[in-house]
Amino acid sequence: EVAVGVEHLTRAMLARHAFLTGHAERATAFALRMAGEMDDPPDPEVLAQACLLCDLGNIALPEALLSKAGPLDAEELERMRAHPGVGRQMLQHLVSDEDVLAAGIWHHERWDGGGYPDGLAGPATPALARLVSVADALAAMTNVRPHRPAKPWSEAIAALNDGAGTRFDPELVEIANSTLADLSDIFTAFGDANGSQD
Repeated sequence: EVAVGVEHLTRAMLARHAFLTGHAERATAFALRMAGEMDDPPDPEVLAQACLLCDLGNIALPEALLSKAGPLDAEELERMRAHPGVGRQMLQHLVSDEDVLAAGIWHHERWDGGGYPDGLAGPATPALARLVSVADALAAMTNVRPHRPAKPWSEAIAALNDGAGTRFDPELVEIANSTLADLSDIFTAFGDANGSQD
C-alpha cells in the first residue's frame, strides 16, 4: 500500500496538474497486461506502485512549464528532464522498494542510450523501468496534453513500433503487439475524453 505521505503528494500533483488525472491508472493497466506475457514478470503491486509514482517529480515543476503550448527551449527542457531525480529525492524516504525508485528515475531512458537522466542503454536500464517506459508513453500519447492533442490509438501504436530498438526495448514492443487487443480494450474502457479513438 502506498504510504500516506506519498498519497498526499500524488493528490497534490494532480491538483496542480489536472491534465495528468487518470494517466497513471491507464499506464498501470497497460503495464500489468504486458507484464503477464514477460518471462520474468515483476510483482504486480511493485509495478502498479512504480507506474503511480514515476512522474511524482512533476510536482516540483512550475505550472507554466508543464502547460506551455509550444515547444520547450533548452533551459526549459533541462528543467523538465530534472523531474525524475526530483521524484526520487522526494520518495527515497517514503518508499523502500528500490525497483520502484529505479523505475521512477530511469523510465525516460531510451534503449539506444539517448534518454535521460543518465543515458543508460539497452538492458542497463532495469527491466521494470523499461516496462514502465512503454506503458507510460502509450498512456501519454493517447491523452491530451497542453502542447498537443491526443493521438488516435492507431497512431500511438505506430509510434510505439517506430520506437522499437531506439526509444523502447524491442522485446517489450513485441509484447505490446501480442497483447494489442487487450490493450485496446483497456484504452476503450478508460473512455475517450479526448476524442482520440481510431
